[in-house]
Formats: sequence, C-alpha cells, structure tokens
Amino acid sequence: MKKHPEFKYNPYAADLDYDRDNNYWYSDWHNSTLVVLSYTWVQVENFRNYMKNSRKADVFTYSQTNADWKKLMQRAWIGDVVQCGNSHSILIEYVNSKDENGIKYAAHSKNANDREFSNFKRWCKSEHPNDNIYLISFK
Repeated sequence: MKKHPEFKYNPYAADLDYDRDNNYWYSDWHNSTLVVLSYTWVQVENFRNYMKNSRKADVFTYSQTNADWKKLMQRAWIGDVVQCGNSHSILIEYVNSKDENGIKYAAHSKNANDREFSNFKRWCKSEHPNDNIYLISFK
C-alpha cells in the first residue's frame, strides 16, 4: 500500500471518507474502525490504472472472444488479478491447468473462495458481454 501523507480523515464528513487522489493505494483505520479508502482501493478502473501507471504491474487487455479468453488463461498465474471491464475484480489463487476448470479464484463479493474460473467467465459474458477483460500481473 502507498498511503497519502497529507490526506486526513474528517470525522464530520461521513462514516467513511474517500481519498480521490489516484496516486495512492490504501485503506486506513482510526480507533480500530475502517474510515478512509482511496479510490484506487475501491474502484476497479482506478486500481488498474494505478497499478499500470505506477509500474507495479503489467496490464493486459483482452476482448471476450473465446480465443482471447484462452490467451488470458494461458498467461494467468497465482496472485494475478482479472477484471471484467470496470465492474469486478477477482484474484487468481490456484492454477492446476491453464483452462477455465483448472484455475480457481477468490473475490470479496459473495465470499467467493476456490471458485472455478468458468463461473467468472460465464458471469462476465452474461452480465457485461461488451466489456474488455483485464489481466493485472504484478512485477
């Protein structure tokens, strides 16, 4: 994480405050309560752009053709993040084989853990068929 050195939590603003400066990536706690999140922490596109612009990761863009899904799965590895457009991010946690049944992921929504990649692919094609897919591979 890279914490903004000058951003200060305003306890009168709201229960949760957002740092809109896209040069930082962090969450912050005050008296054991989560109170500050950077936009790069909570927004899919901002996270992707931060990782790319800060050169902490390589970002690969794919369309949702079957050929591009296969290319993404060939490149994906444990710890990589895959994003469906600007809607959702998942974390690759297991790679047994380079196909949609051999890759497993975790995600914060619906407590997804050890889910087969085929579930994410099916959801993305159904809910966001025209969006690109992004693979974020950390350096």
